[in-house]
Amino acid sequence: MKKSTFWIGVGIAIPLIAASTYFYLKSQSKETFANTIKKYGKYTGDKSEILSFDKAFLKEWAKAAKKGNETFFHAGKLYNTQGGRAKA
Repeated sequence: MKKSTFWIGVGIAIPLIAASTYFYLKSQSKETFANTIKKYGKYTGDKSEILSFDKAFLKEWAKAAKKGNETFFHAGKLYNTQGGRAKA
């Protein structure tokens, strides 16, 4: 009886872990970050142009867009959230 309960638990746990990993990794994709930036109106150009940027840059930009910040830092530089250009 105990062995079957264990294997039922394993049979439930493995798909749940796999699904959570899949959705976490999908939420950390360049595509998701680009969609967030576009959704909040912080870039008006073509989404394919945004995808050419570095993933870490897009992550910071999307985070700033979500929070409504006017600027964000990446690699020691300050950038405008609207358009993603470096502040002079």
